[in-house]
Amino acid sequence: MAVEKCMKQELIKDTDREILKDYGLKLSSLSGIHRVSYEPRELVLQQGDQMDCLYIILHGTAKICINAQNGKNLILTYYISKGLLGSIEIMKDSPTGATTVTALTPLHMIAIPFASNTASMRENIVFMNYIAKSLADIVVNSDNARVASALYSSEERLCSYILMSQRRGLFTDVLSDAA
Repeated sequence: MAVEKCMKQELIKDTDREILKDYGLKLSSLSGIHRVSYEPRELVLQQGDQMDCLYIILHGTAKICINAQNGKNLILTYYISKGLLGSIEIMKDSPTGATTVTALTPLHMIAIPFASNTASMRENIVFMNYIAKSLADIVVNSDNARVASALYSSEERLCSYILMSQRRGLFTDVLSDAA
């Protein structure tokens, strides 16, 4: 599996219980969960590859892209120290990654295997409400991006992109992504 070939894996920590609570999840009702870490520029998930886990981002930044058939990438968003990876996949009941995810900074996440936990996560109304809200946020952000693409000049879009993707006042992203 492409997702787990380079990552570092470690046991869950006691502090993770509180983080799971934020999503309406309990450690006692989940099996096989663990922590994973990725280094900057490391591929977390390639669009179209099998995704075995739902990920809760603990620390770090990840870039989320969709790959076009012409080989270009469209950056959808950046996740910074909060969020879920795999919410689309769990709702579609599809283990195929819908996007490409790359770590921009050291990225630390809790991994919850789909195979042993999907049923209990879907039965959890607090967790499902969190996913519904996060998917609604994705739709609103997508709509805003479409408006910006249609109504703003190239210069305004480029400046907005640079401001969105800078870290500590520095723009270090790949220039072909900016193009």
